[in-house]
Amino acid sequence: MISIYNVRLILESKKEVDLKYWDKEGNIVEANGVVCTSSYKENNTFNLLHVISKEVRTIRAWNIFEFNGVEVML
Repeated sequence: MISIYNVRLILESKKEVDLKYWDKEGNIVEANGVVCTSSYKENNTFNLLHVISKEVRTIRAWNIFEFNGVEVML
């Protein structure tokens, strides 16, 4: 298990990671090879760049449940 605090530290280091999260409808999204371009502690969000498609998505920290194959603990 990895804490959301440590997930935030790794994401903010701009390393390419794999993660799974729930979208607004509750569907599981598998994001492989994403890089955090920015994060906002006030609203607890990350902007993730999908390296292959160049698409940027904003997700909330508490929606992440798996990080590099490890379960995330809030």
